[in-house]
This record gives sequence, C-alpha cells and structure tokens, in this order.
Amino acid sequence: MDFKHPKEKVLSLIEKTRNVFKTILSGIRKTRRIVFWIIFLSLTVVGGSYFYYVYIDRKDMPDIRPFIRFEPPVIGQIKDSNGQTVIELATEYRRIVSYDQIPPVIREAILSAEDSRFFSNWRIVHHGIDYFAMLRAASYNLPDTARATYHNDWKITVINSQGASTLTQQIVRLYFLSNLTSRENLDQLINEGLIARISAYLVGARTTNEYIRKFSEIKYSVWLEKELTKHYGSRTEAKRQIFIRFANYTYFGNGRYGVEAASEYYFGKRASELTRDDTDKAALMAGMIKNPSVYGPRPNQSDKARETQKKRRNQILYLMAEEGYINTGQKDRLIEKELELSFKRERTIAPSIVNETFNEIKSEKFEIQNIFQGNINIHTTVDLRIQKIVNESCENGLAEYEKRHPTKEGQAQCSAIVLKNNNAAILAEVGGRTIYQGRNYQYSDLNRVNRARQTGSAFKPFVYLTAFMNGRKPTDIISDSPVAISMGYGRGNHWIHNYDGKYLGSINMCEALYRSRNAPTVRLTLGLGQGSFDESGMKKIVDTAKLLGVKSPFHSDVDHLGRTIYYPTSALGASEMTVMELANAYREIASGISAEPYVIEKVIDRNGKILFEKKEDRQISEISPEALDMVRSCLRKVVTTPGGTAYSLTLEKLPVPIAGKTGTTDNFRNALFAGWTHGIEGITVVARVDFDDNRPLNSENDNIKETGARTALPIFKEIIEKVYEQNLVGPAPQFPDEIEHPEKYNNLTLDPVQ
Repeated sequence: MDFKHPKEKVLSLIEKTRNVFKTILSGIRKTRRIVFWIIFLSLTVVGGSYFYYVYIDRKDMPDIRPFIRFEPPVIGQIKDSNGQTVIELATEYRRIVSYDQIPPVIREAILSAEDSRFFSNWRIVHHGIDYFAMLRAASYNLPDTARATYHNDWKITVINSQGASTLTQQIVRLYFLSNLTSRENLDQLINEGLIARISAYLVGARTTNEYIRKFSEIKYSVWLEKELTKHYGSRTEAKRQIFIRFANYTYFGNGRYGVEAASEYYFGKRASELTRDDTDKAALMAGMIKNPSVYGPRPNQSDKARETQKKRRNQILYLMAEEGYINTGQKDRLIEKELELSFKRERTIAPSIVNETFNEIKSEKFEIQNIFQGNINIHTTVDLRIQKIVNESCENGLAEYEKRHPTKEGQAQCSAIVLKNNNAAILAEVGGRTIYQGRNYQYSDLNRVNRARQTGSAFKPFVYLTAFMNGRKPTDIISDSPVAISMGYGRGNHWIHNYDGKYLGSINMCEALYRSRNAPTVRLTLGLGQGSFDESGMKKIVDTAKLLGVKSPFHSDVDHLGRTIYYPTSALGASEMTVMELANAYREIASGISAEPYVIEKVIDRNGKILFEKKEDRQISEISPEALDMVRSCLRKVVTTPGGTAYSLTLEKLPVPIAGKTGTTDNFRNALFAGWTHGIEGITVVARVDFDDNRPLNSENDNIKETGARTALPIFKEIIEKVYEQNLVGPAPQFPDEIEHPEKYNNLTLDPVQ
C-alpha cells in the first residue's frame, strides 16, 4: 500500500491547484490576447473604414458647381415704372447678402452659438468637422443616455443634450442632404447593429437613419471644405463662402430665411445696419437658429414665449462673453434688456395692381411660382406716387361720404383707375378696401375695378358718339320731352323721366349730353333705328361700345323672329360695365388710339436677362376723328358750361382742363365720374363709389342725393389736381380751340367759319 505523509498530500494538492490556476491563467491570457486582437482589429477595421469613407471615398459625390453659384429661392419683386417695389413675394423670404455686408456683431453671435472654432487656423481642429466638439458632446451625451436608460428599465433611451455639428455640417444638411430619404439611408448601411448604435450615440444620433445622416454630414463636410479651398485658392476664403451660405440659407422663423430678411422683419432694419449697440439683437437672431419655431418671436405672443426667447438670447450673450467678443460688464448689462422688436408687415399699397399683374403674367405663359422663387422680377407701368394719390383720394372721398352717413362708416367702396391716354398703360388702380378705422385702412385683394356695375349717365357719351358717327351734329335739335319705350310683348310701356323731373323742350344734342338729359338720350337712341322708334338703334350703340373695347354683355332679349333686341334703357347706363372698360373707352375717345390696358412692361430673370418686353399694339381708332372731336367738345362743356353736371369744377377753379361725365344709377346705388386730360399726352381717370351688396348709397329718410357729382367727382378732382400739381405725368395738356370753342368751326372739321 502506497503511503504518503500528510504533508506530502497537502503539497500535492497545492501543486494540483497551482496547475489548475496556471491552466486557467494561461487560458485567460490567451483569451485576453484574443479579445485584444478582436478589439484591435475591429477598431482598425472601423477606423480604417471611417477614414476611407470620410477622407478617401468620393464616389457619387454631388456636383459642387450649383453650390458655388448658390441660387436659392429668393424674393421676387413687382416694381413700378421708377424701379420702386410694389410688393415682394416669396416662398422663402430671403435676401442674399455678401460676407462683408454682414456686420461683425452678427458673425460673432452666430459663431458663438453654432461653431466657435469655425475659423480656427489649425486644420486638424476644424476641417469641416470638429473632433473636439464631438468628444465634448459625447462626454455629456453618454452619461446622460446611461442614466436615462437605467431609469427607463434598461430600455435604451438616447439623450442628446449637447450637439457637435459645425457650420459646414449644418449647411451640408440644409443644402445637400435635406431630401435624403429613409430608403436611401438604408441602402447605404447594413442592418442596425451594436457598432452602429454606439457610433450613432458618439456622433449625436438616435437612429440608424440619423447615424447615416451624421456620417454623410461628416463626409460631405470634409469634401466640401476641400473642394472650396481648391476652387477659391484659400482655406480662409472657403470658410467665408461656407459662412455666407449658412447665413443666407438658414431659417429664422416667421417665413424669413437668412440674416438680412430676419433682421428686416424682427428689427425693421437691414443686417448691415446692426452695430455693437445691437449686440442683444444679434444674439437673439443667432439664438433662433437652434429652433426657429420656439426662439423666433411672433407678434402678439405670450409672456412665456417672450421669456423663453429672452433666456435663449442670454445664453448666446454668455457664449459671446466666453469667446471674448463682449466683456462681462457688457454681458451683464445686455442680459437685463427686454426684447426690442419691430415687426415689419409685408403689405402693399397696390393689391389691385398685384392682381392685374398675376392675371397678365399667366396670359404670357409664365408660371406664378417663378416670381415666388425669385426667378423673375416684373417691371410694371404703375407709378407708386400716383398710386398713393389715388389711395388717399379714395379714402378722403369715402371719409366725406361717411360724414354725411355716419351709420355706414367703413362699408362703402371706392374703385378707381388711372390710364395713360397714348397706350392704355395702367398708372394706378384701387379695387376697394377691407377695413376702415379712422384714417387707418388696408386695401383689398378683391379688385372691384373689374367688377361690372351699372354706369348710369356715364354711358351717355356712347349714345351721342354713335349719333355723330351716323351723321348727326352737336347742334342738331332734339326734343327734351316725355318719351315712352316698350318693355317687351305684353309688358306695356315705360315712361322715361329726367333726373330733375323737368323738361326743357327743344335743345341741341350737345346740351342734352352735357346737361345729362334722359328723355332726349332715349329719343335719340330710338331714332338711330331703322324706324323712328326701333330698338335696333341700341344695337348700333352696342357696336360702338364694342369698338371702344367694352366686352361686358348688354341687357337684351330675343324676339319671335329670333333676333336679339337690346333694351333702350341701356342707353341710360342700365347695363353693367367694369371700371376698367369704362376708363379704356373714355381713354380712346380722348386720344383716338385703340389699345388694351396693360400693367406689365417687362419681365427679367434674376440675372437681369429680359424674358418679356411689352410690344406696342396700339392702333388708330376705327371711330372717325370728326365724331370723336364732337363728343369731346360736348364732354368738355360738362365742366365749363353752367348746367353741366361737373360745372362745380369750374366754380372751384380746378387748374387742370378736363372733360368727362358723371354717372348715377337708379336709387343712387352707384356714383361715378369718368374724365380725362386732353390728347395722347393726357391721362384718363375713373372713380366709382358703391357698396358690395349694391344697396343705395343714400340713407333712409334723408334728402342727401349721392350722385356722381357729389360722391365720385371730388375723388376724381383730387387725383387729377395732385397728379399735375406734383408734375408726375408732365404739364397738363390744353384743349385745342376747336374743342373749347366749337361754335367757331363748321361741325368741328377744323375749317374756320368764314
């Protein structure tokens, strides 16, 4: 039997135990080496892949040239004939400015808020990406994520309390990667794994798609700075170009993109006008970049929102102090300041002109979207100085009307237009108003200039012009006596009365027109027919109106033979016509030139290339000069002769010679005046006052008759007087002697009476 001493047994056991531990330790050493090499090789693969992906792989990179050209959507403009802005329109309200146009205080605020090392001279510190910022962000985000995950039952909960994106990464995200889809993301990466998750957290991403975007940002950012440095020949200039694109491209809330548009909107001044005294404003603006919907102030916002924005502004001020842009004393003083805002509301004094421009631009086959993206700018015939006069004249006329009818304050509408006689160019246009409080008013997008209403006696010149075209003369005698017209089969007759209820007997045709007598006008209309009282006379008048550009339909019926019968009451303005049509017809009478009203002079692209320019399409009127002279002479007497419906202009000593005609419709529903200054050098103006619901302008139980002479004529007078007083269309042309004194001539044929 083998016997061992107990001591030997212990030693043997110890040796066996030692051998076991040696074996275990040997295995651990082998395993540690394996783990080390696994980790080393993994990091090498990951690092090498990262280095290759970020610094070497340039497959499928975008074209850099569009970024260098940098033509983002900007503000489209409609301009007047003097180059003044009528309105600015944009899907992205942006004005492009250069680096030097951004004051240092804004640059410093943005750099402090978004990327303090952006202009670092050390390429290793900042070459499109900032590794120090990434490590700093990871040192905050990983512990925060761990704590959140622990408190969420170990369900991974990512917390990104710190960001690390450089300005370059942000402009890459905005310009190159904003349209990257989830499908495209997944095509670039295998299914989400542990390394992907860890990498995502390190770079501040929550999901695989965001991880891909982050690494795409890094890759694009390194590539972008390298390409721009190559293009501009200087790393500093490349940085400047990135900064200016970021400053112009970034959204600042309330529809404003870029520092220039943001400064104008929030502070009422251009970015270049911000000085060191406006450091708090620059800090507020820089603070908006992080979350414009929260940190971008709004009109009438809550106190809580204002405090949130103030807190964010102060954070930027602290950062600016840390970077040495302001000292501690300045910082302490600025953080106590309240937000100083001056919201700029985008309004136009000529919405009707905008309406006309849109209608016209579509007819010229331009897409409206082009102006909202700033691809085109439109130059118009409008003169904003005249537009302002027309606006004020309408408002003053309505204010006087409302003094007479206080219960109707803010309800009546004025529509008015000014045309150049020689080519029908629209110089100004008012289509009505939307609100009225004292002297504060806003003009309406609803363009009542193109709304048809009855014209009343303003239509009578069409009747007399037709008569003169058919051989009648201003001196021909016509009876001002009661006349009846047929209202159709089985409807009986309708007796025509004059406005004053009186009849003058035998008068000449010119007097019948300038005194605006209804009975002789209808009698003349009937007499123009095939028989003494044939309604077809109205058809001749309608044809004359069409020659003068009127397209609105006239009241008519069809008889038993299928013929169109026009109602003779249209001779008194019972049919409807737009202010635009009436103005253009009077303009042709004044000038003898046929043309269509227009507002667009030319269209240019953002580079100044002319895409469209108005071609002259005017021609000599088809109406004889003799007939035109006859009606001009009679309409001049409306103003110069006692009994003329606008003789008050002479009594008030209007210094501008004009001709024209008043118009008042049944029950005083519409009041008009249409008139002009003489010849191709003159202008034509029409003003109309009415209600949208077409109710009478008169108030119940009062004796105030709101005629064209009382209601619309003062508006016309103010427009004409101020336009010529300010010499906006040249000196007022004088009427020739044959118009002023037709009695000296034979039938207005320029042959003096011997």
